[in-house]
Amino acid sequence: MTKEIEKHIGSAVGLELKRAKEMHGSFNSSHEAFAVLQEEIDEVVDEIEAIAKLSRRFWEAVKENDLDDQEQALRCMKVRAEKLMIESVHAGAMVVKALESVSEFKEGQNG
Repeated sequence: MTKEIEKHIGSAVGLELKRAKEMHGSFNSSHEAFAVLQEEIDEVVDEIEAIAKLSRRFWEAVKENDLDDQEQALRCMKVRAEKLMIESVHAGAMVVKALESVSEFKEGQNG
């Protein structure tokens, strides 16, 4: 199952990379690549922090035996987990785009 998921993630990263390159082309500099990649990483971290907060909310609801709040916390966690996956795909695509751009910069120096 893990290999199948990895294949789907790789496809999603490839699709996002294609979309990003069609919209914005290659990075113009390593500084630009860093800034864009950092923005994507920040978005991943934001989602992880939101999930962690919701996990604490879920635990409090478990301790209070509040099934309604447990359910609500878990529903919110599901939404944030899906957003996390999307943001992770964006970050992965920007890593590949940055790697490709750095390779182009190196070729330009050597050419």
